Amino acid sequence: MAAAFREGYLIAGWLDIWFSCFTITPKQGSIQRRQTKEAPAELRGPMETKNDLIMATIRQLRGVAMKIARAEEMPIPVEDGLFVTTREAHTIEAVGRLPQMSVTDVANAFGITKSAASQMVSKLCAKGFLEKKQAPHSNKEYQLTLTPLGEKAFEAHERFHGQDRDALVERFCGFSLSQVATISVLLEAIGDVMDKRLSYGRRIACSSHDEDS
Repeated sequence: MAAAFREGYLIAGWLDIWFSCFTITPKQGSIQRRQTKEAPAELRGPMETKNDLIMATIRQLRGVAMKIARAEEMPIPVEDGLFVTTREAHTIEAVGRLPQMSVTDVANAFGITKSAASQMVSKLCAKGFLEKKQAPHSNKEYQLTLTPLGEKAFEAHERFHGQDRDALVERFCGFSLSQVATISVLLEAIGDVMDKRLSYGRRIACSSHDEDS
């Protein structure tokens, strides 16, 4: 969502598989199969090469991705006794920012299948956060709008994530312009890799659906 529903899990899972199966050899600078179990961090020496730093950064990213995945499941209080998950709130936010959004729009915005988007929308409609109306231009599409309860959830999500956003802005303001630019470039590279991974996953999902039907 601020990417997609599954970014945290995808990044963490992909990096976990990649890192556990391969290693970069400092001398050759190439990727080879890991032959032995890696020593604990406290037993390893100081980082001496660029590859050491790259692998340490990937480990850090994996840890952050796992935290993001856990945060996606955390409840956001809407009112007394009523909560939404962060994933649900992301969909509510998208509909609130783009009125008359369709299920297809939700799927495209979050890089998920239309079936998965439909399930999330149906769930939020059943909970009273969203309302579906027949689209005037299509008999097969529905336009989504927030209900009054959905508006409350939208505002709660804004407050909840606004705190995180403000904290990040405060931390980033302490960085130099070149450091911020480096972070941006790194995130762009990670995003490109994840786009390819998501695209591959969607092709596999579509292929599996075609075989089942």
